Amino acid sequence: MTVYELAKKMEQDGEKYYRELADKANSSGLKSIFLRLANDEKRHQQILDNIEKNFDFCDDKAEVNDEETVFSEKLKEINDFHLDKSHIETYEYAAKLEKESIEFYTEKREGLERKCERMTFNRLIKEEKKHLEELEFVIRHLRKPNEWVEDAEFTHGEEY
Repeated sequence: MTVYELAKKMEQDGEKYYRELADKANSSGLKSIFLRLANDEKRHQQILDNIEKNFDFCDDKAEVNDEETVFSEKLKEINDFHLDKSHIETYEYAAKLEKESIEFYTEKREGLERKCERMTFNRLIKEEKKHLEELEFVIRHLRKPNEWVEDAEFTHGEEY
């Protein structure tokens, strides 16, 4: 399997997994976030297709041994997964998946010798980091009401 095939498989598995979670979501907010993540994974597949088709400087593609992605095992267990957690816990779970994706691409990138393939993985890492930042923003926003105290005594605190 080439590095591009592995990356596309990762994005396809991620898209399928996030769509499955969207179907299981018990609120429109969670459904919306999971569908957005799924659509982003689809967009990443298109980026990979574009790079593979239009950049001939990387036409002799490196091979990788593994065919497992971050989402491979999770997809096998999707029927046993229940979204009975709080919204915050569910977003934290999604953030954990994004962190695992970043680690996956970072680890794979380290084994690549060619600049063109490392650049491709750098792009994917950057995209996954954007997802992580968005999820962490939502998590901070959801935690605020539980952590923020409105009182005249605390007027030096951050704006809410």
